[in-house]
Amino acid sequence: MWEYLGASLGLAALCAGWVVFQRWLERVDPDGRRSEDPQGCGRSCSGRCDEMETARRDE
Repeated sequence: MWEYLGASLGLAALCAGWVVFQRWLERVDPDGRRSEDPQGCGRSCSGRCDEMETARRDE
């Protein structure tokens, strides 16, 4: 059992690091997925994308 302790701790540290990185990335770039979508709406807006685009053009 002790032989798997190091691997288990390493895996747990890797997962914890990934969570910390994702939270940091969300804080720094909350609309990061939008930049990947050429239409300008990277989230599931359920029909609100057109309204959002129209509001942006009107500004």
